[in-house]
Amino acid sequence: IISILSVIKPLINWLKYFFNKKYIFVLGAALNQKDHKKVFEFLNNLCEKIHANKPQNILVGLSTDFYAVSKDVRVFNGVSDKIITNNTVYISLPLLRVLTINEFGSILAHELGHFEGDDTAYSAKFAPVFRKLNGQLKSFEKNEKNNFLSRLAIFPIIFLYNEFTRKEEKLSKSQEFKADQVGAKFKNGQTFINALAKLYIFDLVWHRATENHREIVREKGAAEIKNLSKEFVKLSRNSLDNKFLKNLLFDLAKFEQKHPNDTHPPLYE
Repeated sequence: IISILSVIKPLINWLKYFFNKKYIFVLGAALNQKDHKKVFEFLNNLCEKIHANKPQNILVGLSTDFYAVSKDVRVFNGVSDKIITNNTVYISLPLLRVLTINEFGSILAHELGHFEGDDTAYSAKFAPVFRKLNGQLKSFEKNEKNNFLSRLAIFPIIFLYNEFTRKEEKLSKSQEFKADQVGAKFKNGQTFINALAKLYIFDLVWHRATENHREIVREKGAAEIKNLSKEFVKLSRNSLDNKFLKNLLFDLAKFEQKHPNDTHPPLYE
């Protein structure tokens, strides 16, 4: 009883943390059907082809991510911010410069495949809470002030959490593999493989482009980059020789696609 009473305060603090509404923050812009008709037509046709629910929102930004979410998103376009609800697809502007239309379609089909299986609803409701619990448990374990009784009382929760972790990882992988099948069916498996490989390779180039830009800003140099996305393409053409690409093949299998909610399995899986 004493040990249980000793963990009431940290449990209350955890509950407060969970009930605070958290948004996915995006630095980018929301497209509209009037000005970006072709993008919405391409997306709607793709949804009909793979029998997926149509997203209400399309976001674009200067990062190397592609993802689909059903959670509320807070978008800042450099001038103002707003909250976007319902199903949302995020598209990487830099990678649109290096993907073919079929590669882009296969990546988008993968993400839209998550809407088909209601994976995004799971990610929006369960996955964030799961990660928060993980962080809170880790901070509790690291806290040296917690006495023996506190640790004894929290042990059953940690045990159950570890059991759920194994189930969650299995479910997450299953969802990703199903979405991969949708992506591969858009055109063919080879096109989808090429697209996934490009996500990894050009993410490295984009990172180098942004680092170069930071150096110019830091040193207040005369060179001025007006369009970082175009600078990224120029850097790609100058740096992606055969020797560089062969070296990347050793690390390619370890690549995990970035996502604000889900954990993607490594590419070799």
